Amino acid sequence: MKDKEISLLVLTALEQSEYKWRTARGLAKETNIPIQKIQRFLENSQAILRSKKPNKSGKPLYTTRDRYRKSTPVTKRILAALRNEAL
Repeated sequence: MKDKEISLLVLTALEQSEYKWRTARGLAKETNIPIQKIQRFLENSQAILRSKKPNKSGKPLYTTRDRYRKSTPVTKRILAALRNEAL
């Protein structure tokens, strides 16, 4: 599978999810892409944000920058930026 295909599938899964934040494992399961490829994309893509706080199991959480902007109130984004949590 090519990098562009992985990018498209992961971004689509993140944007269309009922959840704002997703784990790499959840994305791998949904897209049938090996978790190593998912993790590499998530850690290297400028379109992705990683939450400073992990889920209850300690796994990192990810969302798209666009989804974060659309679903998070401006005041919360400003406070998070001041605390250096997310953009």
